[in-house]
Amino acid sequence: MSVFSMSDLEIFLGEIEEFGTSVLNETKIEWLEGVVVDCNRANFREEEQLVPDSIYDRLVEVLREVSPDASVLSELWE
Repeated sequence: MSVFSMSDLEIFLGEIEEFGTSVLNETKIEWLEGVVVDCNRANFREEEQLVPDSIYDRLVEVLREVSPDASVLSELWE
């Protein structure tokens, strides 16, 4: 389980918008995958949504770009 706050996500997405995905190292990509996993689990369990849909969609978009073979991407509902 990853630990994140909305502030973490805003900083992360701000870096992506400003510098592109080339700033993502392996640690950040693993963290991103963990965030998506956590959001999916909360959704599956019908818990409170962890992030707004627009942010979740952007996170998935970034993950698809930097790690298209990430296992969590095969588990997404389209």
